[in-house]
Amino acid sequence: MDKEFDDQLVGEFPNLYRDRHASMQVTCMCWGFDVDNGWNELIYDLSVNLEKLILELPEESRSECKASQVKEKFGGLRFYMDGATEEMHELVRNAEALSYHICETCGAQGGLRNGGWMKTLCDAHAEGKPLANPPKSMNLEEIKAAIKAKK
Repeated sequence: MDKEFDDQLVGEFPNLYRDRHASMQVTCMCWGFDVDNGWNELIYDLSVNLEKLILELPEESRSECKASQVKEKFGGLRFYMDGATEEMHELVRNAEALSYHICETCGAQGGLRNGGWMKTLCDAHAEGKPLANPPKSMNLEEIKAAIKAKK
């Protein structure tokens, strides 16, 4: 993720990313958002919803609820939080599931690819790496709708 978007997230969602610049003894957020720019919209949308839920918490509980690490692992988004409610965990699970259908490089529809490291990529960025799980015949909007319908 580029620095400008990192700064935007921290500025717009100060409760969620309160530890973004804390030391490594406190949080893994000190290393920033360890993802490529293709997931920016996904992370932004998730952040909007999480920040809203944090603000609905009693004021004395808000400081306990925050992102502790945001990264890619095994080709998918991993979004770890401290103090999250079940509703927050559900939002995170949905975003993590959706990440396997979004190219981490450009944000287009993609799929999980083999080839050394696992990574979710569109055909244009896959560089010939085969799909790990062939996609169902759904487009990205249908996938998003299916995930929302799971709620």
